[in-house]
Amino acid sequence: MYWLFVWWRLLSFLQAVWDWMNSWHDLTGQRLLVLSSGRSGSTLLRQYLNCHHQIRLYGELLEEETCRTISNDPNQLMTYISASLTSLRGLFRFWPFVCYTGFKVFNEQLERTGIDLSQLLSRLNNPRVIVLYRRDLLETYVSLEIAFKNNCWYTETRHNDVRVHVDWEKFLQFADTERQRWQSSLRSVRGYKGLLFVTYEELSDSRDKTMERIFRFLDVSSCPVVAASIRQNPQCLEDKIENFGYIQQRMRMKGDDFHLHVSVQ
Repeated sequence: MYWLFVWWRLLSFLQAVWDWMNSWHDLTGQRLLVLSSGRSGSTLLRQYLNCHHQIRLYGELLEEETCRTISNDPNQLMTYISASLTSLRGLFRFWPFVCYTGFKVFNEQLERTGIDLSQLLSRLNNPRVIVLYRRDLLETYVSLEIAFKNNCWYTETRHNDVRVHVDWEKFLQFADTERQRWQSSLRSVRGYKGLLFVTYEELSDSRDKTMERIFRFLDVSSCPVVAASIRQNPQCLEDKIENFGYIQQRMRMKGDDFHLHVSVQ
């Protein structure tokens, strides 16, 4: 009986510690959201952020296939997101140095699921939000077309020299859609305080300086960052677009540099 009593007291103590650590993490842990769009560097940023011992950023919780198996109702999807973030903490939920857990979401995913960004932020208790976009829309479109052409969306081992033919009308439609999606996403968060705007170009060309700015925004110390992924085709647009001269001429005639200007107005 004595050992049963000791065992029972030990289990009670461990349960109390478990409950305390759960409640402590719920009070101190913060959410982090990366708002972006496809082919804009979100995977690169995720790898950089996860180099920090106080941050755990996960992938896309609103992938189309995942949503089909859960629900078409935006409220249920937001409940799924909250539950997923809790379960995704895994062993890190009891690691006292982890301050941020979060995930990345694309504008097109918000549009497809009907989730309002302001409601999502409210459900996540007003997380810090990093708005990551690629300024050059033609680069974004060409990266997308290359990924479709070689059926490779992520690589750690090789570059390629794939070239694509750009359909002018399809590119125009893509650029208009991207601009409208950004306007729609950010229109609902005017006045939101926890936003930081970062471009892919800044992340690529000035990695250390940009990551220091991001770490300051999150109130954590700076740290060295590395990424396993590499650009599929790092060449200039002239070498990646088969009909580059024609596209360049149409852009001049259009009078549009096709740069994305993202802000909350």
